[in-house]
Amino acid sequence: MSLREVMNELKTWSSEGRACGIAILYQAQHSSPRPVGACLAVAEDGRMAGAISMGCVESDIRENLLDLLQNKTPPRLLHYGAADDMLLEIGLTCGGEIDVLIARFDPEHPVWSFLHEKADRFPCALFLVIHGPCAGELRCLSADGSEAGAFTDPRFESIVQKETPALFKHKRSQCFKNEQDEKLFAQYFAPPTPLAIIGGNPIAMALCDLAARIGFDVTIIDPRSSVAPAEYYPAARAVIHEWPEAAMQTAGVDNQWCIAVLSHDQKLDVPAIETALLRNCRYIGLLGSKATQQKRREALLERGVTEERLNTVYGPIGFKGIGAITSAEIAVSILAEIIASLHHAPLAGR
Repeated sequence: MSLREVMNELKTWSSEGRACGIAILYQAQHSSPRPVGACLAVAEDGRMAGAISMGCVESDIRENLLDLLQNKTPPRLLHYGAADDMLLEIGLTCGGEIDVLIARFDPEHPVWSFLHEKADRFPCALFLVIHGPCAGELRCLSADGSEAGAFTDPRFESIVQKETPALFKHKRSQCFKNEQDEKLFAQYFAPPTPLAIIGGNPIAMALCDLAARIGFDVTIIDPRSSVAPAEYYPAARAVIHEWPEAAMQTAGVDNQWCIAVLSHDQKLDVPAIETALLRNCRYIGLLGSKATQQKRREALLERGVTEERLNTVYGPIGFKGIGAITSAEIAVSILAEIIASLHHAPLAGR
């Protein structure tokens, strides 16, 4: 889990008056159970959230964080390599090496409220000094041009100004050094991927819940308020009771969106797919049998949509290899296909 994914727990623990600490994986060599940027949060009562190693060294990181909190010590760096004897040594079973920063979490620091406000709407770059006399200092920049936090050492600020455009372009987290070999870690935060689900039904309800749980920003679209009442979709950011063309305009659908057309009604399916194609959405999937797919295809061809564009639509929606039957299982298959498509994984192909 990234720092962003444990923010709710950190806020909850802090609101209870408990001291909290964070551990961030800032560097990895060879194989690593979790990517750079993975985070573990620990409260002073021992509660944990997130993961850095999926269990290999979590307990040792937790003990170090609890010691740091109890003794109010400065941030420190931890290094873990492969252990020769897994029963006796603390180490990684995967054979890799990781470097971890542990530090106290300060809920009053302006960077955290800034990140909470901005990261849902704009790409953000969080910079954290992890080595040297300024260790623990934070700085955050948003793609909309706003910023929060400051560095004592202007050399770190020069790194921020130089590297931020590349971070936004390549969308990755990495570590930098200044002339004194003091380290600065930069973590990229992308806004949640927006997902529009067209049509209210049990599959849509299950997909909304699952997608929201893993970080998608879900919008439900169905002109029939009796079929898709908002209370059926508590995890959705919005439930829009308009026809697909108007609803997608209202929601601001663009080429960053994924679209799952689940209405199984030609009056909704066809305009939804046409609008999604016009807006070059990242993923478009259509529920229905092969016969239904062919009918929708013919209707869209009549409306002037090209064969080439129609070939980009996933249909029937979802992976068939898992044998999904129930609404929840079908939702899993759809979500898996969306994720594979976004990551250009081999399973994304048809």
